[in-house]
Amino acid sequence: MLSSRDNLLKKMSNNFAIAAQDKHPAHISEDNAKTFYKSGVVYGIFSSSLFSVIVRDLFPGAIYLGQTLKFTSPIMINDTVQAKMMIQEINETKKKVTFRTTVTKTSEDGKVAIEGEGTFILPQLKVSSTFT
Repeated sequence: MLSSRDNLLKKMSNNFAIAAQDKHPAHISEDNAKTFYKSGVVYGIFSSSLFSVIVRDLFPGAIYLGQTLKFTSPIMINDTVQAKMMIQEINETKKKVTFRTTVTKTSEDGKVAIEGEGTFILPQLKVSSTFT
């Protein structure tokens, strides 16, 4: 299993809002967010970018082919989350790997906030098996 942990801070979420030009009140205004939740909500798509961090760090040159996402619980600003990726399928010939992807809230005993699957080409993929 591959993982990355991060604390999703207000400044990070605000920077994403500027880049995405998304001004939804639940994300950019604490007061408006409280209409929906207890505090500001981090963009789900921003939270899922942690998968890119894992792949970038572990598999230089990887190509992101696709991602499915299901948002199951909101992530609040300042929540600590952990992104995890578990191999589901490997196509060694095409150097293509599909991972089961999840983001859990470590601040809420590992409650799943995002789940899905991501597919990547890993140019340096070498699969080996050991039999005894």
